[in-house]
Order: sequence, then C-alpha cells, then structure tokens
Amino acid sequence: MTPRPRTSLTAQQVATIKEMALKNNSNAAISLAIDINKNTVVYVAKSVRSGAGVAKVDGRGRPPLLSPRDIRALARIVKVYRFSSVEDITRRVNAPRTSAVSTRTVRRAMHKLGFMSASPATKPWVSEANKVKRVAWAKKRRSWDGEWSHVFFTDESSFEVKRPGRARVWRSVGERFQPSCLRPSFKSGRQTLMVWAGFPARGRTPLRRVCGSMNTEQYAEVLADDIFNYIVADYGAPDAAWLQEDMAPCHASKRSKAATSALGLKPLPWMTQSPDLNPIENAWNELDRRLRSRTTSPKNLDELWEALCEEWDAIPTAFFDSLIQSMPRRVNAVIASKGAGTKY
Repeated sequence: MTPRPRTSLTAQQVATIKEMALKNNSNAAISLAIDINKNTVVYVAKSVRSGAGVAKVDGRGRPPLLSPRDIRALARIVKVYRFSSVEDITRRVNAPRTSAVSTRTVRRAMHKLGFMSASPATKPWVSEANKVKRVAWAKKRRSWDGEWSHVFFTDESSFEVKRPGRARVWRSVGERFQPSCLRPSFKSGRQTLMVWAGFPARGRTPLRRVCGSMNTEQYAEVLADDIFNYIVADYGAPDAAWLQEDMAPCHASKRSKAATSALGLKPLPWMTQSPDLNPIENAWNELDRRLRSRTTSPKNLDELWEALCEEWDAIPTAFFDSLIQSMPRRVNAVIASKGAGTKY
C-alpha cells in the first residue's frame, strides 16, 4: 500500500501553527484556521507543546546545489566584482568547485541574496583631500537653517539631443550610492547646448543660453546682468545673500573674482567635487527628466533650447522650495559619509 505523501509546510505556516499552539489553541481550531490537514497540524504542534522546539524541516527532495558556504562565497564575489556579468560571476563561483553549477542557478541565488541588475548611479569621484575639506565645510554649517534662504545657488549645465546608454551593476536594496556601486563621472570635452541659471529661496532666474562653453567673458556678463540684479531685487543689496558658485575655471579666474568684488557680491566658500551640496543639480535632473518625457524629442539645438525654456518655466516653485529645505540634510549626509558622495 502506497503511503500518503506528507504535506510540505512553508516557514510561515510552521510559524503560525507554533504561535497558535503556544496560545493553547486546539489542533482542530488550528487546522480550520489555516486550512491544513489536522494530522499535519498534530505533527507540528506536538513538537511545540512538548518543548522540543520547531518541527523538523522536511528534508525530502534533491539537496541544493549551492551550500550555505557557497552562498556566502557568492555574496563576497558579487561585492568584489560589481560590474561583472552573471556568466563571469558563475565562472568565479565554479573555479574552486568539483561540480559546476549553471548560470541560471547562480542568478537565482543572487536574487535570493537581494542582488539585482541595475543602472549604476553616476557620481563624481571625490579625492581623499576633498573628503576632508567637505566634512570641515559641512561641520561649519551644520547649524544653518534659515541661513540657506539667503543663498543664491548658480550653475551651468549642458544638454544633449540624444543621450548615451549606461552600464549596469549588481547591487542590493540600500546600496545604490555605495562607492563600489557607482560609475564615477568625469568632465569631458564634449559640448552640446550649455545653459546657465540660478535660484534663491525667493524665485528663479530664466535660463541663459551660453555660446559654446562658459568662459570668463561670458561669466562676467552673467555676474553683472543676472546675478547682481536678481540678488539686489530679492534681497535689497548685493551682499545681502551668499553667492554660491562652484570651482569651475570661469568662476575661479582672477577676472571673475575681481568682477565679483567690484559688484559687492558675497561669495559662499566652496569646494571642488561637491555637486551634491548644490541643489541646482537636482533642478537640472528635473529639467532633464521633463525634457525626456516630452512626446516629441527636439531634433536640433534650437528646438532643444525652446524645449528647455518651456520645461524650466513649468517646474513648480514648490520644487525649488524643497531644494532649499534639503540643505541641512545634505550637510549632515556629507558628515555621515565622511566626505564621500551622498545620495543627493
């Protein structure tokens, strides 16, 4: 006579039976509550009530191809070779083994570990020296709150008619901005359409189209025609608000510094490799997102300029307010990361 096969229980079902048995529920009540055969409930509940602990796990069936030790080794391999293909990771897993496992098995194990293939977040590389400077800068302004509403954030950004593809990286939840998961971005000589803009807590400037790349001559015009006028109009005096500008050559040149001083503007001390501390970078990302979501993509630079202006003006004022309010969190994030890149 063929024995009736035993019902396999999930971990959740075992936990439910254990909990109900400890609360003195009868086997019949437990069976009815979770719709499991009463004899199966008796098997699990008996071991719980007798103090023997959780019932034995059903060990029937083929054993897993990867042992717990293999799984731990796989996790170490993935964290070292973040940008490798699953085929390459499989070869590394099989190297010390006498019997090889398939790519499908390794991929399934990686998913169970929480790793997924994703596009790597792009963040600028930060040197060790600049990490120290960033932490010192952030600690000095850790107590700032309302002061951030008196900062005029500025920047230039270039936009392309077509965007290049991106590689992918293996990472788990919460690892997006870990240094080993980042694809560092470096400045390149490629030029498309460059625009300039600025925003304080009280509004934003229109986009300004830059001829080629921003140089000292063009930036001197921006200082006199845009920055000076907007700060005076919003705050009453050119030195009533901090002027934030990064360390680009056109900003740090002697001529630009002399123009800034002559206009009575008050520069905010800044560090290189710190776009995460300038919230206008998030405004550029929002502008780029809106540009890519348009039903019709720009076909040339003039169409791109018109689309950029339309989308820039359409960004809600509340979005810029939220960027100003994020500054205390950005400062604390830099301190927490010891100067490394943050999620901002």
